[in-house]
Amino acid sequence: MDGTKAVIGAVAGLLVAVGLVTLIGASPANPNDETTTAETTTTTPATAIPWRSPDETVFESTVLIPGDVVADDGTITLDYELESLGPGHGAALDASNVDASPDRWEILLISGGGTVVETEIGARSVTFELRSGVTLEHVAAINLIGWRAAVPVGETIVLDVRQGAGGAFAGGTTVTVETVLEQANSVIVQLAIDQPRDEWDRIGIDAVDPGWRESGRDGGIQYIWDRGAAPEVIELVQSTPTWVPIAGTRPVYVGDES
Repeated sequence: MDGTKAVIGAVAGLLVAVGLVTLIGASPANPNDETTTAETTTTTPATAIPWRSPDETVFESTVLIPGDVVADDGTITLDYELESLGPGHGAALDASNVDASPDRWEILLISGGGTVVETEIGARSVTFELRSGVTLEHVAAINLIGWRAAVPVGETIVLDVRQGAGGAFAGGTTVTVETVLEQANSVIVQLAIDQPRDEWDRIGIDAVDPGWRESGRDGGIQYIWDRGAAPEVIELVQSTPTWVPIAGTRPVYVGDES
C-alpha cells in the first residue's frame, strides 16, 4: 500500500508540473520574445444594503418612523417619529430640525369609507375620529397625503422707531411699535406681534442690526439700544422658514388583509 501511495503521489506531482508548464506556454509571447505573466482581477459583486426599514416612509428629506396604532371605541391613533436625512440623521428630531413635516392624513376603511385629518407642526401622532365600533380590523390603510416643506425666506421689514409704526410680513405676521422709552443711556422699543392662527404660518423675528439687544417680553418682543444714539429705524428679519404645503401620497400603515 505504501508503494501505491508513493506512485499516486508522484503521478499527481507530475500532473501539477505539466499543468504549470502548459499554462506558462499558453501565455502569449510579446514582440520581443520576453516572458509575460497575465494579470487577473477578481470583482466582487456589490451587495445592496438597505438604509431604512420597509415600514418607514420617506417624503422630501424626512423619514417618518411609524409607531403604535391603537383603536379605542372608534378612534384610531397612529404614533410616529421623524428623522432627517440631513446632518442630524440618526436621532429623533423636533419639527424645527426637519425640512419637511406631516400635514394631511387619510384613513381608508375596508368597507370603503374613510376620513381626512390635519396635524400641526411638531405633532408626533395623528388621530382619526370614526364611528363607534370601528377597530383595526376595519382599517385598510393610513396614508400621508400632504406635508409642509421648510423654505428659507429671510424677508425683512423696516419700522420707524416711533409709537404706532407698523409693518407686515408676507405670511401674515404683523408688527407694531407699541412703546418707545427713551432713557438716559438707552432706548427701549416694545413691539406687539400679531401672528396668524395657523401654527404653520407663525414665524420667528430678529433684529438685523446686532446693536438692538433683545429682551424677554410677554406677548411681543422688546429691543434695547444702549450703544449711544439709537437709529431712527429698526429692521426686522424673518428668522424661521416658511412652511409651504405640498400634496402627495405616501402609505404609512397597511391593515391586515388576512
